[in-house]
Amino acid sequence: MRGQAAIEYLMTWGWMIVVIAVVSAALYSLGVFNPSTWVQKSSRGFSSFSVEDWVLSSTSLTITLASKEDSRINVTEISASSDAVSCSGAQSKVLNPGEKATLTAACTGVPPRGTGVTLEVTVSFRDLDSGLYHTDYGYLTGKVE
Repeated sequence: MRGQAAIEYLMTWGWMIVVIAVVSAALYSLGVFNPSTWVQKSSRGFSSFSVEDWVLSSTSLTITLASKEDSRINVTEISASSDAVSCSGAQSKVLNPGEKATLTAACTGVPPRGTGVTLEVTVSFRDLDSGLYHTDYGYLTGKVE
């Protein structure tokens, strides 16, 4: 009698382990355990600009910025980098206070589409009223599109 109870006990636990394995395999195949599945598009850290939108493709970074400065500025360069990605592009966009501009930089080392990335972005600009050059830094987090 004890042998039958032990076998029933082991069979119950055996079936539970099989069910857990099947559910885990299904969740893995759906990408639940892939961190890039949960990456949301965001920006942070910029003080002179607000990021309206951005896209990282296999060859370029395109970013739409709105000026937070109180004077006219001329954006002269944009660059971005992460562990593998490197982007840069010379610009010449004059912005009035609150005005938006779309900037593009050529990129190399971009991972495959759908991969989550965090880019450290540098925007160089010149204040046209004072003539001084400034640099603004920030981060973009999202997926390669």
